[in-house]
Amino acid sequence: PTSTYGTPSAPDEITPRDFLQSWKVGINNANECPAGQTTGCTSLSGMKRQTLWAVANLQKDCTNFFHQDCSVVVSGGTEGGHAEGSTPTALTHSSGDKVDIRLNDFVDEYITSQYKKLPQKRSDGADIYVDSRGCLEFAKESNHWDVTVKCVDL
Repeated sequence: PTSTYGTPSAPDEITPRDFLQSWKVGINNANECPAGQTTGCTSLSGMKRQTLWAVANLQKDCTNFFHQDCSVVVSGGTEGGHAEGSTPTALTHSSGDKVDIRLNDFVDEYITSQYKKLPQKRSDGADIYVDSRGCLEFAKESNHWDVTVKCVDL
């Protein structure tokens, strides 16, 4: 894979799926969500370039760290049903700034050992881990990592 994926966001479903699969990132559901459906499907249309790269880099960096496939799997994207911010500039799933990653031992160990844990928890009680630049935020929820991408250039 190359770093030529340069559109600001992926308006369609096929482009981000192909991109992530080229980096060996799994997607928990093969089907995009039809309008109004929020379960049993995962949508990636509208996901921003930097969010896609954050997931690809997590797969690459985690795999390199452990010298074996970390099996990063997207479990939530831009489909409806996620909690959304209340301001027009909020970083949300629907805006393409957030993605959910399935928990697994390799991903969990990588995030908790390579990112800084903040002393405060999120309002829902989730532990928060951040990168040194403040571009990536990983919140550990009950069954996934809620990843927020805050910078355009990773």
